Amino acid sequence: LTYYNNKCAVWIEMGADKYDLVIETCKDLVSRRYEINSANPGGASFEKVAKILCRMAKVYEKRKMFDEAIEMYNKALTEDNSRFTRNALREIQKVKETHEKTAYLDPEKAEAHREKGNEYFKEQDWAKAKVEYDEAINRNPEDAKLYSNRAAALTKLLAYPDALRDLDECLRLDPTFVKAHSRKGAAHFFMKEYHKALQAYEAGLKLEPGNDECLKGREQVLSKIAETSRSGEVDEEQI
Repeated sequence: LTYYNNKCAVWIEMGADKYDLVIETCKDLVSRRYEINSANPGGASFEKVAKILCRMAKVYEKRKMFDEAIEMYNKALTEDNSRFTRNALREIQKVKETHEKTAYLDPEKAEAHREKGNEYFKEQDWAKAKVEYDEAINRNPEDAKLYSNRAAALTKLLAYPDALRDLDECLRLDPTFVKAHSRKGAAHFFMKEYHKALQAYEAGLKLEPGNDECLKGREQVLSKIAETSRSGEVDEEQI
């Protein structure tokens, strides 16, 4: 099998028009393994058959037929549980996952889901709005405003920590997104983390000094701090 396996390696290097020949040859060799072993003991050992299966996997990988490639690597492992094959299997699984995520990207569909989410948001159906924003993010995970939109829905659903994670991601993608700062301020306010709320509003005002949401939010926080101070129920963690 070694001779034919090396020959297949050369064919692969010759280009895609030789891939069918490689697959046909490898399948034929595997089907005749016992015949080959009878004529030449050890000529089709488990290790050599595993290499033939890995060669087939490599062709399927080049064709982006990832399920078939994974199947071949798994079959190869039943023949010879080698480190090379285990590593190759893990790598192709990662490649498949990345490929599927990339193939799923579609900014136009993401925008359609965002608009649908906005409709549900206006109808105060926060849960359905979140579902639409989820799909929008899956379709276009680099769009900062989508995380801000979902954070707004999560805030309405009282899922403040999740909202804050989305807002942090929004600001990572676009540090100048003022609305994300105002929404962070609101989330921290509802969590009674007044010092963090104030920081968020101040960060927004540094970017846009006249931003109405940040100005009103800051005033609300300062009023709340003053109120709690007067009541004597001061929580150092909150202020």
